[in-house]
Amino acid sequence: MSLPGYLKLSDGVIPVKFKKNSYHKADLAENQSYLISIGLQIKPIKVRLINEDEIEIIPEKSFVYFPGQKFAILKPDSSGTRIIGRGGFIE
Repeated sequence: MSLPGYLKLSDGVIPVKFKKNSYHKADLAENQSYLISIGLQIKPIKVRLINEDEIEIIPEKSFVYFPGQKFAILKPDSSGTRIIGRGGFIE
């Protein structure tokens, strides 16, 4: 399926590059649960802000990813699911 060691399992805090959606006005909250969409996987996460371009993802359930893979962070709410932003795993 893939080369040995190419895919990674989320097993702790993961630093990532992040760009917030310009249409989402609220700031990211560190105590809020979000969803991360990676390929066909959608998993719950929490975030920790590092700076304007980087955040740390704290997975609530494990997921598989590869370095450089793109993702979207979503926020479910009463009116539907909102796209908070997008990013990529640091290689």
